[in-house]
Amino acid sequence: MAQILAALVNTRALLANTLSRGPPTTSPIQIHSTSDTSSSNPLFDGTPQQSAHEWIMQVEKIAALAHWTPSLTLVTAASRLTGSAKDRHSAYGSQYDTWEQWKEALILRFKRKLTMQEFLELQTKRRLQSHETIVEYMYSKNAILNKAPYRLAEEERISLILSGIQDDTWANPLAAQLCGTVTELIERAALLDARRRTTVCAENDKKPSSSTASRATTWLKPARRPTTCMRRCCEV
Repeated sequence: MAQILAALVNTRALLANTLSRGPPTTSPIQIHSTSDTSSSNPLFDGTPQQSAHEWIMQVEKIAALAHWTPSLTLVTAASRLTGSAKDRHSAYGSQYDTWEQWKEALILRFKRKLTMQEFLELQTKRRLQSHETIVEYMYSKNAILNKAPYRLAEEERISLILSGIQDDTWANPLAAQLCGTVTELIERAALLDARRRTTVCAENDKKPSSSTASRATTWLKPARRPTTCMRRCCEV
């Protein structure tokens, strides 16, 4: 106990001595990147399904929150490249000394938008899944609609979002709301999610578990006849 008290006294003395010298003359320590912070940036592969401009904006937002230097931002962003974007950086990345030069070159190279056919195929594949809420689906689908080769009107967005809800139990009530904006549609969907969650849980409760179904199948199997013993008995 005496040793602990002595250590505390020494610590307080050192702290008081440091404060008496005034503020430090060195610049504040800058926060460095960690694996968790770096992985917050999504991967970028350079395909038209991803927007280079939106990806750069997300990188810069995280960099601002983490207080990264421009050099650290460049290195971290480069580490999140895959596919053709990574291949391009390996070939030409050394030509750019600053973050501003690097990001402008990346946006210029991968600025191609989706064709109408590519966009329609992409948005058609995105449908409401049983494991997600309607609101989660709508946010995800609306993000895909941002990749359209032209600016979509709110009515078009709402129509395409509803087209991905194949169950009329949920699509019809939302369509009947006659919402004017996607935001309004999402607000209506939040109210519908509670009822859908209850319905899905009830349906899952009705389904027999895999172990129960396995036992039922085992019980129904007919017993095997001892054919070997019967043949031996006949031979005797």
